[in-house]
Amino acid sequence: MPRGYERRYQTAAQEIGAAMVSRLAHRGWPRGLPRQRGGHWLQRFLQTCRMDLPGEDPLVVLRRILAGGLPLLV
Repeated sequence: MPRGYERRYQTAAQEIGAAMVSRLAHRGWPRGLPRQRGGHWLQRFLQTCRMDLPGEDPLVVLRRILAGGLPLLV
């Protein structure tokens, strides 16, 4: 598995994180990213975030994960 990629994903983890930050912060997906693909990532992340870190703002959690302050929620 190439460095930076997760199992079952064809996109690098940093790219997935950046796309989700864009969606949560600006209410839109980056150009060129299919809405359905991003929606699956976001739905899974929000479910995991609600379960593991209830009461936390998902955007703040995602930014901490991308900065290396939290382990990846999978």
